[in-house]
Amino acid sequence: MRRIGAASAVIAIAVITSGCAVAPAAGPMNLGGPDEWETCMSSGGEKVTFGDVFSIPGTAPAKLTALRLAEPQGLSLEASYILPPDDGYIGAAGYPPKIKTWDQREEVAGALIEPGGEQSFALVVAPTGDGTHTADGFIVTYEIDGKTYENQNFVAFEVQKNCNE
Repeated sequence: MRRIGAASAVIAIAVITSGCAVAPAAGPMNLGGPDEWETCMSSGGEKVTFGDVFSIPGTAPAKLTALRLAEPQGLSLEASYILPPDDGYIGAAGYPPKIKTWDQREEVAGALIEPGGEQSFALVVAPTGDGTHTADGFIVTYEIDGKTYENQNFVAFEVQKNCNE
């Protein structure tokens, strides 16, 4: 049997306990569509809303724990909600969006989502500073049956003074 020296044992323990965590796996959530695309919202510095649809397949509910922007540059996530879809999804809109279900919104963190049925995420973002205001979509973290998952949508967000230029 091979002996491990004290220095090797300390290094092994340091590596194991250094906080190197394994990222959560992509889970079963159906989030948006399979294609990558971009959307732009014109803003003179005001908050805007982006959204995407999702559903939870299977038989177990999902507890949403967090939502964050993916690779944001010059964008701040002000709030994130879930709500019933309003004839589709928000896509890109002003803030607050002019949709029938806005009064039914619920904070993402802590929301319990039953399987089946489509719902929408609504992200309220604000441009910060000068220059580029983008994010490569968003990442949602959730738990099903005690296991943690993360899913990212495929929509890149952009906020400009005039998206038509």
